[in-house]
Formats: sequence, structure tokens, C-alpha cells
Amino acid sequence: MKLFVMGAFPYFDVPSVRETCHAIKNGDAEAIAQQARRLEPFVTSCTILIPVPGHMGRAIAMRDLAGAIAARARHNGKLVVVADLMACEPHKSLNELKHDGRWPGPGDVVMRCKILFARGVVRLAEALGFKVRLVDNVVDSGVTAEACYKVIGPHYILAVGRTENWRRNPDIREMVTTPAIELFYKRPSVIPFGPRNPSLNFRKII
Repeated sequence: MKLFVMGAFPYFDVPSVRETCHAIKNGDAEAIAQQARRLEPFVTSCTILIPVPGHMGRAIAMRDLAGAIAARARHNGKLVVVADLMACEPHKSLNELKHDGRWPGPGDVVMRCKILFARGVVRLAEALGFKVRLVDNVVDSGVTAEACYKVIGPHYILAVGRTENWRRNPDIREMVTTPAIELFYKRPSVIPFGPRNPSLNFRKII
């Protein structure tokens, strides 16, 4: 399978991305608002945002981020809704597995739908002209993305950060990304990660 990732900065190569992702995971309202402002331009009208569940089984932080993105999009005249369709079996975080010396595998994330026929609902929405975007914090090993694929089919992921660890996943052939920093040259008023790092140099990753 291919991973289609929108808006994500390299997790380890760009200053403050890791800090921001941890802040969002912990429910930091400022970080969520900053990233909603940054990611909203990637969302077009008639879009359904599906938050990706965390290791506790529910989409808590990602539901907040998706909601903030949708609110900004609606303020800008776009039809964007959040559909909290997915849950997963509680499990060790993928980061904890790596610290334990075991690389995450497909069986480590068991995703399920919170409503019956969720995949059919997604396909119907797409047939009616809606775009479906998953909202996640970091695309890392690709295991969570693969689990989501099994539940709702092919999808694009709107994410804050991304790593290259997916290359170790034999089920993923390629990651296709949008240029995450292009918007900042077109819209210099957008602050990517807030006042903590006001002098970020993005040119090193172009």
C-alpha cells in the first residue's frame, strides 16, 4: 500500500515539530490551535475529517485537532465536518514498543468502526463528492495507517509530523507527501509552531 500524507513536517529534522506533537498529544490548546491554523489550508470544502484513535482506544487529542481544523474551515466558508468513526483496542503505544526493543507490527493496532457500515458510509460520502481525510499527529511506522486502511479503505492522512520509519514496514511501498512548507512562502503570516521558535529555518529541508 501507499501512504498519502498531507501537511506533515519531518519529525526529527525540523525544530519544534517533536515538541509540538507531544504538546498536542497532551491536549495543549495552544499547540492544537496553531496546527489547526497551519493545516486548515490543506482542507477543501466538502471534506469529512476522521480523527485517528490513540493507543488508549479513543481519538481524544486528534478529535480536538480535527474539530479545530473544521471550525477554522467553516469560518472560511468551507463545508467541513468531523466524523469520529473509529476506535481501536487499547494497546501499548508504538513508541513504547520501540523502546522495548520490538518494532511495531500489523497486529499491534486492531482498529474497528464505532458504527455499523462505517466503510459504506465513507464510500457513499465519496460518491456524493466529499473528500475523506484522516487526522493524525505523526505518521511513523505506518502501522496505524495500515490498520485504518483495513477499516475504511484508501485515504489521505492530514498530519503534523512524519518520519521515515515506515520504510521498515514491508507492507508499505511508498509515502506520497504534499510540500508542507510551500504555504509559508505563499502565506508568510502563518506561524508554523508558534512563538517558542520564532526564527525557524525551513530552507534546509526544501
